[in-house]
Amino acid sequence: MILFGSLLLSGCGADLGTDQNGQKVASERIKGHWLVVNYWAEWCGPCRTEVPEFNALSEQLKDKKVTVLGVNFDNLQGDELKNAANALGIKFTVLAQDPAEQYSLPPSE
Repeated sequence: MILFGSLLLSGCGADLGTDQNGQKVASERIKGHWLVVNYWAEWCGPCRTEVPEFNALSEQLKDKKVTVLGVNFDNLQGDELKNAANALGIKFTVLAQDPAEQYSLPPSE
């Protein structure tokens, strides 16, 4: 999990790509928000435990300028990404592209 402020990111103006449903994720959506980025995979046991907690966090803090975003560790795309996110019960936005390189974040290990 990575937590960072989007004030640094939003100045770049670059969109975050698309989500698990193929919808554009505009940078304006996160402007001024704290971001919680959760890297997950279907094979990851702890991820299965964390997902309900991140779902709850996303819902509880949505009015407090905190945004939870997911990134699939295995870089799944399209229907595979959507199906995997649905299988885990993910209710928060899952980015189709890892934002790490775009924003000079350390790579997930």
